[in-house]
Amino acid sequence: MNPIVQTITSLGAITIFVLPVTMAFVNWLGGLGVQGRWKLVSSMVTGLVIGGGLAYITLGMTSTVVTVGASSLYGLTVGLATSGVYDALKESTAQGVRMAEARTLEK
Repeated sequence: MNPIVQTITSLGAITIFVLPVTMAFVNWLGGLGVQGRWKLVSSMVTGLVIGGGLAYITLGMTSTVVTVGASSLYGLTVGLATSGVYDALKESTAQGVRMAEARTLEK
């Protein structure tokens, strides 16, 4: 099998686990008072640490440029996805609140 396809397949298998764990950890940090830009930064750092760490383990823990680079890129991708989900939920929640307030005012 092509090494690139094998790497993508391996990382795809752990994504189902990594995204919810990263989102839960960022949510926990939010409960501790981390807000705004720092919450986005925390999602990037958390994605890099958790996602990158698990990708490094999954790819065989060799200290080659390819393994470290792929693990770092995967971790950053997880962090970006987590921050994107955070932003989407924040916007949809705000929109829902505005709609509920508008309905209340109409009555």
